[in-house]
Formats: sequence, structure tokens, C-alpha cells
Amino acid sequence: MDAVEQFKFEFAKQAYSGPLSNKGFDAPITPEDHILVAGRFFTDSTLMGTAGNHLGLRQLCMIDATGAPVAGFPMLRCAEPVDAEIRTLHLLSTGEYIIAGDFDEVDGYFCPKVAKLNADFTVNTEFVSPFTANGSLVSTTLIDSQDRLWLIFGNDIILVNETN
Repeated sequence: MDAVEQFKFEFAKQAYSGPLSNKGFDAPITPEDHILVAGRFFTDSTLMGTAGNHLGLRQLCMIDATGAPVAGFPMLRCAEPVDAEIRTLHLLSTGEYIIAGDFDEVDGYFCPKVAKLNADFTVNTEFVSPFTANGSLVSTTLIDSQDRLWLIFGNDIILVNETN
């Protein structure tokens, strides 16, 4: 019998006493058999126990079948709130990705709740989120054949062009 290597997610570190890290919400497999992990997890053990703990949080990474990080993948950092998280990740027909969750910024770009990533996982700065920074969580439930987004969001979410 061949030995099977045990899967261990490299970033399964509980850096806080509260629920601010160690969460994975979506994990699609890429055509190269890597796993994209969307959520909120801690990537820098050197920051554990310091005032800069939150700087080690990331919300998107790529791992191989053993749970180890794929070298060269630009792990995304979302901000605002400090416990920002990506809930859903979907591949578009163009090779780009849509992420949705509870965040106001992705890698320093303002894109509240929903952002578009280029095929190389950099932020598509031409995409404009339809949401303001108010409110909490947004999730993508479906991307249809025309790459239209079907979203779920709470009562406290405000659309940019919403009138009262």
C-alpha cells in the first residue's frame, strides 16, 4: 500500500482569541488541479501575538493538493473591516474571477462587497462595485451564461444608485 500524504491547510492558524482568522468559505479547483481558497486566514506567523496581527490576514490564496501554498501566487488582502472576508469566488467565461463578501478594499483598491479579478488575480480596476461601503456581507449565488451576477445581500446593504 502506498503512503498517502495527509492534507494540511498551511494557513490554519488561529491567530486571535475571536473568530477573525482560520475560515475558508469557498474552494474551487483550478484546471491545473490547484485549490483556490477564499475566506479569511492568517499567513504570517511572525505577526502572531503582536499589535500588527491583522496585517497577516489574507482572504484568497492558492494551494496544492497537500495544502501547501503555490509559489508565486499573489495572495489577496482585503480590508475594512479588519475582519474582512471573501465568501464566494466564481470563474467568468473570460477567465476573470468575481469575488464577493464583506470587504471595502481589495489590495488597496476601493471595491465594496464585490470585485473583479483579472486572470492573473490582480484587481480589475475598471470594474465598479454596485454597492457602497455601508452594510455587511454580499454573496454571489450564480453567474449566468452571459456573465451576469446574481447576488444575495442583507437589508443593511446600500446600492450606489439607490433612492430612498
